Order: sequence, then C-alpha cells, then structure tokens
Amino acid sequence: IIGRSLCGKARAALNLGAEDIFARPAQPQTDESEGYTLAQKIVGRACGVPGVRAGQYCEPATLTVGSQDTTGPMTRDEIKELASLGFSADFVLQSFCHTAAYPKPSDLETQRTLPKFMSSRGGVSLRPGDGVIHSWLNRMVLPDTVGTGGDSHTRFPIGVSFPAG
Repeated sequence: IIGRSLCGKARAALNLGAEDIFARPAQPQTDESEGYTLAQKIVGRACGVPGVRAGQYCEPATLTVGSQDTTGPMTRDEIKELASLGFSADFVLQSFCHTAAYPKPSDLETQRTLPKFMSSRGGVSLRPGDGVIHSWLNRMVLPDTVGTGGDSHTRFPIGVSFPAG
C-alpha cells in the first residue's frame, strides 16, 4: 500500500500517467439503487466517494490517530524505518495511560523520550497521569470522520474508528 501510494505520488509529480505495476484488489459489484449506512457514508467521504460497500477496497484519509505507551515505541520504530518526518493525520495523540502504576526502567525511558519524538513530527503528547487516551480522543475527534488507535478497543462515538491491535 505504501509503495503503491509513493509510486503514484512520484508519477503525479513527474506528470506521468497512472502506474500499472501494482496489483489492485477486485471490487465487488454493487447495486447503486441501495442506500448507504452512516458508517458507509463516513468511510466513503474519507475516500472521496459518496459511500462504500462491504468487500470494497478503499484507503480512507484518517484524521485522528491514537497511540498509547505500550504501542508507542513500536510506532516510533516503524516511523523511523519509513524515514517519516511528519504525520499525514490531522491529529495524532500519544498517551501514557497503559503503563502500570509502578513503571519499569524501560517505561520511564519511553516516558522521557517518546513525547519529544512525537511532537517533532507534529503529534501531541500527553504526560503520564494526564488520563486515558480514549477519553481524550472522544473529546478531540471531529464528527463524521475516520480514525484509528493503537489498541483493540479504540472507538469513536461520533465517527468511525478502526482499532489496530
């Protein structure tokens, strides 16, 4: 997905036509006379179309991303491996709410180094004790948008979330 996206952007910058070297997922046949659910409309809007159907491949623009302290170091490693200098999401939040009450030395090192890393790329970093990431995300998420979080139970009451964990 990343390679195809980078290739497409590079070809567009060079005024070249669309690439044809990457396999594309087959799209299911849809009945255009059927309406969309609210979730299908929200994801569709994030993909630049009126709506999406079950089984349809799309890459929605993600406006909100949550990362917590147990996934943050892995996220940092992946961002470094991709040589990413910034986030494409409008709001990236790093929290420290999943560490036990008595942090290990490795937790303390993460709490010391991760905030600067995230903020240097345009993210917002909470401090240990600032609260649970889900409460913060629910206050900050924009209505009818798509987001994701670094654990299995991220959900937005006024948008669509894709938990990643």
